[in-house]
Amino acid sequence: MSRIFSLGITCCMAMLASNPSHAQLSHEWTVGAGGTAFAGDVGMGFSPSSTMNWQFGYRLQFAEHYAVKARYGEGQIEANDAQSSIALRQQRGLAVTNPFQTGSLSLEVSFLPLNVPARDFQHSPYLSIGKGVMSHDPMAEYQGSMHRLQPLGTEGQGTSLSGEPMYSLRVWTNPFTLGWRFQFDGWLVLFTEATWTTVSSDYLDDASGNYVDAIALGQLRGETAAYFSDPGGNHSSQIGYPRGNANNQDMFFEGHVGIGVVLEPFLERCHTFLHR
Repeated sequence: MSRIFSLGITCCMAMLASNPSHAQLSHEWTVGAGGTAFAGDVGMGFSPSSTMNWQFGYRLQFAEHYAVKARYGEGQIEANDAQSSIALRQQRGLAVTNPFQTGSLSLEVSFLPLNVPARDFQHSPYLSIGKGVMSHDPMAEYQGSMHRLQPLGTEGQGTSLSGEPMYSLRVWTNPFTLGWRFQFDGWLVLFTEATWTTVSSDYLDDASGNYVDAIALGQLRGETAAYFSDPGGNHSSQIGYPRGNANNQDMFFEGHVGIGVVLEPFLERCHTFLHR
């Protein structure tokens, strides 16, 4: 997907540069809010978050069908094995909360032509593909307090029990979005969109590899690490068995509704109002 995105950006920029006399630009600021559902090794097939996420973006339209969009967003992933119908997950007993921040750059393609500048109502469904980065920090509750899981090495990372390094809290993302935008009177935009994001990690839920000896891990990392290594309390019966599925990378879904302001006509209206 990243190669397709890079090729698309390169081709569209080449089109714009080769025909500058016909290129008109539209600058737009957007803000949106919505929800998140997680698909990984913990919890249900899709685990919805109980908190709202939000995004702030800048969109540059350079042709009737093409735009690029930079986006920053924050949200939270939640997954709980107690809500799963899979017996092995219920036995494992993990419950993870993961606050995250994302930044991405996407190429947007509109199915219908969008005039630049726009003076009347116009709308179009669209899709976009992009590349981004995500900062995350899996956490879970133990004895009434929230604990960061990555430093604990719950699968023996960073110790002789596993031989695996600590997983990164910075990962690459590949967002794919389908949406619909409505532009009113040239400057006001309403949009709704759904984004499916795959990531370059299987540790958004702190589960990917195999169980290690929880007692031995406790001697190296402490009681809290031993508990989160095996919250279900199965200990020696699980050593060496899969704690997660390393063959599948984690992913999540976001749904947003939002509003945007196209700067050029908006500033024109402000100027007219102030000088009438």
